[in-house]
Amino acid sequence: MATKQQKRIKALEALIDEGLSIPEVLRTLALRQSERANKLAEKARNESEDPGALEFDDKPVVSDSDEEDGAFVMCWVWVDPE
Repeated sequence: MATKQQKRIKALEALIDEGLSIPEVLRTLALRQSERANKLAEKARNESEDPGALEFDDKPVVSDSDEEDGAFVMCWVWVDPE
């Protein structure tokens, strides 16, 4: 019998086969976040030490910690291939 995780992975693989993209997943995750997560994302955006070095989506994905008071906020870093 398949575990819950195995079932979710299989469902996700089927969606990817149908064309599901990473931006679609990230937008969906971000839209389902708590108000606390949204406030932490805004704080991360405002406290970024080097404006422009990190790029944040309008609603970045936040991984809230169960053990700590903070969270990880997803952002992007541009890397030049040269």
